[in-house]
Amino acid sequence: MSNQLIQEVITSELIEKIYRSALEGDFLDCVLQSVTGILGDTPVTIFGADTEDHKKNFLLHRGLCTEAAVLHVNNLMVDNPWLAAQWRQPVGAIYQDSDLMGVNDFRAWPKHKEWFGMLGDHKLATGLVLYRNGTRQLVLEVHFQAASEPRLRRTATDLLKVLSPHLLLGEQIMKLRSEFPIEGGMTTSLLALSSLPVIIISSDNRVRNMNRRAETLANKMDSFFISAERQFHAMDLESEATFRSALHALTTGSRKMSDVITLWNGDRSRHVFVALAKLGDSKPHRAFPVGRFESGGEQIALIIQDMDEELDLSPETLWRTFRLSNAECELARKLLQGDTVSTIAYGAGVSKQTLRNQLSSIMKKTSTSRQSQLISLLTKLAVNPNF
Repeated sequence: MSNQLIQEVITSELIEKIYRSALEGDFLDCVLQSVTGILGDTPVTIFGADTEDHKKNFLLHRGLCTEAAVLHVNNLMVDNPWLAAQWRQPVGAIYQDSDLMGVNDFRAWPKHKEWFGMLGDHKLATGLVLYRNGTRQLVLEVHFQAASEPRLRRTATDLLKVLSPHLLLGEQIMKLRSEFPIEGGMTTSLLALSSLPVIIISSDNRVRNMNRRAETLANKMDSFFISAERQFHAMDLESEATFRSALHALTTGSRKMSDVITLWNGDRSRHVFVALAKLGDSKPHRAFPVGRFESGGEQIALIIQDMDEELDLSPETLWRTFRLSNAECELARKLLQGDTVSTIAYGAGVSKQTLRNQLSSIMKKTSTSRQSQLISLLTKLAVNPNF
C-alpha cells in the first residue's frame, strides 16, 4: 500500500473514532482494530510493561495464537532482551526490529523458542513507543513474515508515521481521562493538555474560559469563532448543527460523558476535530490565562485538534530542551515541517555538507542515531511540549 493510499484510508471518521475511544475508555482496542483493519491479516500487538511490578504487564493483540497473552505474561516478560531493547527507543519514534537486535542475536535468550512460538512466522516488526513514564511504557508493534518484509515493512512504517501524532495525543487523553474522571470535575487537570487548544463552555454554550492556543484559533475565524455574546459557533451551518446536537446530548441528563465531532470551515476545505467532555459543576479556577471563569452550572470542555496546523517548535524550546544553536534550531524546524536537507540547502544557499554537519550535531545533542528518530522526537515535542 503506497503512502498516498494510506493517506486516503485514514479518514476523518477514523481519526474521530480514535479520539472518541480515548475519551470513552476503549482506546487500545480501537488502535488494534484500526491498524489491523488497514493492514489486513498481519499480527498487531500492544505491550504494556512495568519493570517494577510484573503483575501489571499485559499483551493485547490481533492475529497471534490464542495462548499468546498467557505465554507472554507468565513466561516471556522477565529478562526479555526484545522488550528491554524497546526501552532504548524514544517515545514517538518509529523503529524496526533491526534497531532492537538481530534475530540471530535474539536466539541467545533461553526462551526465544517460546517467543517465536507465540509470534509464529511473524518474527520481524515495525514499532512505535506510545507512552513511557518512570517504570511503565506502552509499545505498539506490527509483525510480519520475512517473505513479505519489503512490502509490509514499508507500509507499516508509512502507516505509523501518519497515525503517530493521533495515537500519541489519544494516549495522553486516555491517561488524563483515567487519572482524572471527567465526571468528577477536572478543570485543573486540563492544564496537562496545555499544548492543545481548550475552551470551557457552560451548558447554555457560553464561553467561560479558554487557553491562549484556543484564543488564537478562535481569532482566525476559520472553523469556529466566539461571538460578541461569548457564544461558541462553527463557521459551517451543518457543523453548527452537529455541535449543537452534541452539546444538547451531553447537557440534558443523559449518561453520555463525551463526544467527538468534526467542524468544517465555511467552504468545507478544512476541518478541526473537537472532543467534548462533560466536567460537571466546578468552582472558578484562575489558572487559565485569559477570559472570565463564571461560577456555577455544568461545564463542557472543548478540546480542539487542528490536523492541518503545521507542527513547529520555537527556538526557545529547542534551546531549552536540547541546547541547539540558532542554525541548528532552524534546520530542526524545517526538517520537522517535512523539508529535506537538499531543499533546505538550496533555499538557504549553503552546501549540503554544512547542513549534514549541523544534522550530526543535532543528533548528538538529542541522543538520536537516525534522521527518522530525530523527526519522531521533534514531532513528540511539538505535539506535547511538556513531555
